[in-house]
Amino acid sequence: MDRLRHNPNSKKYLFRSISRFFLILIIFLVNKLKQETDVMINIPDTDRSQSTSIRIEGNKDGVKRAKEVNLEIYFIFSNWQF
Repeated sequence: MDRLRHNPNSKKYLFRSISRFFLILIIFLVNKLKQETDVMINIPDTDRSQSTSIRIEGNKDGVKRAKEVNLEIYFIFSNWQF
């Protein structure tokens, strides 16, 4: 921890590492959700398109469950403070 206090670049590295960890965690959760609910979840590439909507396709119950879990994931990570 002393290295983090004395080197300002260390904080940037730590932030990037934490961000990368959360991105991997979100991808894992979405893939697990797709397997459990048997739905297709299409997340647009924000670099290529202006769309920010997530498209969920499949049976009615699976879509409802996937939507609930996606909203939970969104609210958890959107309120996370670094």
